[in-house]
Amino acid sequence: MHLTEKVFIVFFSQDDTRPFIITDSNKHIDWIALAEWMEGSRPSENYTPIELTVDHPDATQFDFYKCDGRHDVFSERAIRILGDSAFKNYRLFPAKINGEPYFMLSHCLAEIDCFDRQNSTYVECDPPEKLMFSIAKFAFFPEKIDPAYFFSIPESQYLFCSQVLAETINRELKGFGLIEVFNVNS
Repeated sequence: MHLTEKVFIVFFSQDDTRPFIITDSNKHIDWIALAEWMEGSRPSENYTPIELTVDHPDATQFDFYKCDGRHDVFSERAIRILGDSAFKNYRLFPAKINGEPYFMLSHCLAEIDCFDRQNSTYVECDPPEKLMFSIAKFAFFPEKIDPAYFFSIPESQYLFCSQVLAETINRELKGFGLIEVFNVNS
């Protein structure tokens, strides 16, 4: 197993030409039910695959989207390139964008307790909870992170990855904007 040297927040690219999933263009979707399925409060066996519309001629050339600002959507191509095992801590729910197969990521099924509070800078919620109000500087216990998998932590709603997945994403996929938030050498 490789050592986790860097951690990135998985976000969408900041390319000015990048298309977005617009809620107003997808009024046929029950956004509340979708959130309940992704968060695990609605039985997954009742999930009905959603069909999203993105008004852009190259929409299906992008391998990553944020849906409703909270839910990560990966193309079938991204799943194939990254491998099903990279998503072992999540459920993949089928969806379509402009008729092409995509997958929505559920909430994390097994968050990793790897956030180093002592060496991070953050503001706790009032009253204090596990989830932080804001984190200005991330620090992690890298030995607790398996670099081959996407992961989440109890203190944040972000999706994270290590340098191992980041290298593949940057080399082969489109639409991702990885934000480096931790480097063991810094």
